Amino acid sequence: MHIALFGGTFDPPHLGHQKVVSEVLRQKLFDEVWYLPVAVHDPQFEKPWMSGARHRLAMLDLVAKWHQERGERVRIETLELDENLEGFTHRTLCELARHHPEHTFGFIMGSDQLAKLHLWGCDVEEHCFPAALDEFEWYVYPRGGTPIERLPFQKLRVVQNVPVIEESSTAIRLQIQQLKPSTHLLSGVLSYIKQNSLYRREK
Repeated sequence: MHIALFGGTFDPPHLGHQKVVSEVLRQKLFDEVWYLPVAVHDPQFEKPWMSGARHRLAMLDLVAKWHQERGERVRIETLELDENLEGFTHRTLCELARHHPEHTFGFIMGSDQLAKLHLWGCDVEEHCFPAALDEFEWYVYPRGGTPIERLPFQKLRVVQNVPVIEESSTAIRLQIQQLKPSTHLLSGVLSYIKQNSLYRREK
């Protein structure tokens, strides 16, 4: 099968994530999507705080079941969590390709990551990001505030006809912290957050 990895903190996973995955599968860009929760924040992003893996996996499990009930092939890949890996995407793709030679792999990212894409992997590999484009397919979807005006590498592809994703986990956490209602979450995820008192003390 042709597998798309969809990486992120998913803290929490929201309807924007679900829209992207559903559209990728509807367009048959990939046969299956694997949500890939990170273990450690990428050092290029200033996000020192993150919920524990147990909570993020529990919320993702609810999202995966939502997809599966609609006949969408989705699962959760825990490689980075299991090995406590820093999220260097090319390394993770290579590792999964080695473990699953029966599959081919690609990656889905938001347009907000394009500006620093050329830096991915440069501090842990002999070659920088562009070489990874020859080994795997890379798709970009539009995020609010970062329109796709041009692509930094020719081999990048854009997920067409997907609405601009305005939702963000950061904004949702702030809403919850301020006790404001959030309409961007699967009802089961919102219930889980309330039951476990998540995000109330985030700083």
